[in-house]
Amino acid sequence: MSFVIFQNGKVVSNCNIEQHIALYTSSKQPEHLPSVAHNSKARGYIDNKDSTDNRRRLRASHVMSTSVVTCTPQTSIEQAITILNNQDFSHLVVVNDEQKPLAVVHYNQLIKDKNLAGSTISCLLQEDFSAVSSSALVRDIATLFIKFKNTALAVVDEKYLLVGIISQNDLMGLLVSSPHQQITV
Repeated sequence: MSFVIFQNGKVVSNCNIEQHIALYTSSKQPEHLPSVAHNSKARGYIDNKDSTDNRRRLRASHVMSTSVVTCTPQTSIEQAITILNNQDFSHLVVVNDEQKPLAVVHYNQLIKDKNLAGSTISCLLQEDFSAVSSSALVRDIATLFIKFKNTALAVVDEKYLLVGIISQNDLMGLLVSSPHQQITV
């Protein structure tokens, strides 16, 4: 599995998940990543190429939700709260005009700061963002949730277009279900 690091929309380097976690938690900048500031949460894309060893392992495409609530950076925070309330979702994926994800925003982020009233979602966007490919292994996604305290990750295809979302609830559903049991929430 590789983790492609993006900064300002450009690929900076390819590394495996362990190298990415080490980069994030270390204070020393690796030599092979000269343009990434240490301890930055670089924009990332996890990709697993199919191999004979990984063919039968559970992937993001098996557990992701394809029903995704999206908005643009120009959406007002009040509109975003209304959208999430009406759809009964807790995460909103901010996308650009090409349907490429820019951020995943949790409902609590929207209602947390009263000073943001009248603002747009763009004020919540950070320069750095991570997404996973639909072929990423679920165990690696769980590692990202634990290490970076994510509550959800956007799932993208090979062209970096949004195809779904995977949340902690999706992973928890795996723990309580049997192999042939369908969970409805």
